[in-house]
Amino acid sequence: MYESVQRKVNWLLVIGGLVLVLCAVAIFVAPGFFLEFLTVFAGVGFLISGVSGIGSYVRWRHIIPGAGWDLFMAFLDIIAGILLIIYPIALAEVLPWMFGIMFVAFGILTIVGLMPFGALVPETRVVAVLAGLLFILVGILFFVWPESLSIWIAAFALVRGISMIAAGFAMRA
Repeated sequence: MYESVQRKVNWLLVIGGLVLVLCAVAIFVAPGFFLEFLTVFAGVGFLISGVSGIGSYVRWRHIIPGAGWDLFMAFLDIIAGILLIIYPIALAEVLPWMFGIMFVAFGILTIVGLMPFGALVPETRVVAVLAGLLFILVGILFFVWPESLSIWIAAFALVRGISMIAAGFAMRA
């Protein structure tokens, strides 16, 4: 019924995992530099978004009502992108604050939003409150220790890289 399968190493997973582990180590060593890199990377993303928004406006301005707002947002994207690229060191401090605000808001929304569901399944109330409090705690960490954003990303990359390496060696071809 089952044919004999030889165990072979999936080198693509192993190499990908090793790259993630090396990236994680580099981030742990220089979290501030990583925030600067992330800032420039986000700047490039905003520039691309702005240019595509202008293109979309040019193509669809006669069809979509209120397309002027899309053009306005595209220009804001371009301005944000340019600022992130020109001033990465200064704005690298802003990213953890943005993530901090997002995590605190998400934590509050998790607690408040899942409470009505807790009326149906009372056991979920505890989980909702604990998850929400964890989000809020991580958000506060981003305010107090901005480099913790890099550390959390590095920790995720490390765990993911190790799991990819393990899966690569365990794969069956």
